[in-house]
Amino acid sequence: MLINAGNLNFLAFARYHNDLTGAMFVLFGICLAAVEAVIGLALTVRLFRAHETLGFHAIANLRW
Repeated sequence: MLINAGNLNFLAFARYHNDLTGAMFVLFGICLAAVEAVIGLALTVRLFRAHETLGFHAIANLRW
């Protein structure tokens, strides 16, 4: 949500000043949000495959 708010500001100022730099930052922010979602999903899938559950009690016993 915070990244999207920043993206809206960048896009509004880029549109106001007729400059594409803000649009490039927006594209970077969207890619960053997508990468965060993929990493979270990958961690969830990895935990499920390793422990066959996503319950808090099974995952809370993980140690480094």
